[in-house]
This record gives sequence, C-alpha cells and structure tokens, in this order.
Amino acid sequence: DPVGRWRERYNSGLPIDASGRLFGKEVFTDIEGFKDAILDHPEIFMRAFSEHLLSYALGRALTLNDKPAVDLITQRVLVERGRFSTVVTEIVKSLPFRHKTRQQQTP
Repeated sequence: DPVGRWRERYNSGLPIDASGRLFGKEVFTDIEGFKDAILDHPEIFMRAFSEHLLSYALGRALTLNDKPAVDLITQRVLVERGRFSTVVTEIVKSLPFRHKTRQQQTP
C-alpha cells in the first residue's frame, strides 16, 4: 500500500499477485519466497542494488568504466553483510561519484 504495509488485496478487492521471478531463475509466489531468493543470492542482489543506487547518485546510466567501482562497492558491502550505510558510504567514496564532470552535474 502507499505507506509500505503488506496487503493481500487491492482496494477494489481484487487479489494482488505477489509472484514473480528474480535473477532470471528464482521463482517465488509470496513475500517469503522473494526474501528467500534474495538471501540465497546476496552477491547478485547487492550488485544490482549498488548499480541502481550508483546510477541514481550519478544521475546517469552506468557504463563499462563504472564496473570497477561497482565491483569494489559490492565487495565491501558484502563484507559488511549488506549494510545500507556501507552502500551509501562506498558510493560517495567511489571514483565515478567523486569525479563527476561539470557537464554531468548540470541538467
């Protein structure tokens, strides 16, 4: 729902389909299955999460030049057991974030 609470049905009464596929292979039918899929593949999840957050922080799509930074961020976050604060700290310390060009900084 709008504030993040879990619900089984839309306001209209129709059931919510919480099933899906994650990482191209893990099929889940509910929130517990989704959670299990993430926990079974922490490196894949943390890499994807780090990529998306770095892309947002840079205000652009990532390129091959950003791969070493993503690798390092992912490695350090996994050592810290997936702490969100570590993701943010490592992004701010990353080369792509610290060396944004003036053109990248202005819309």
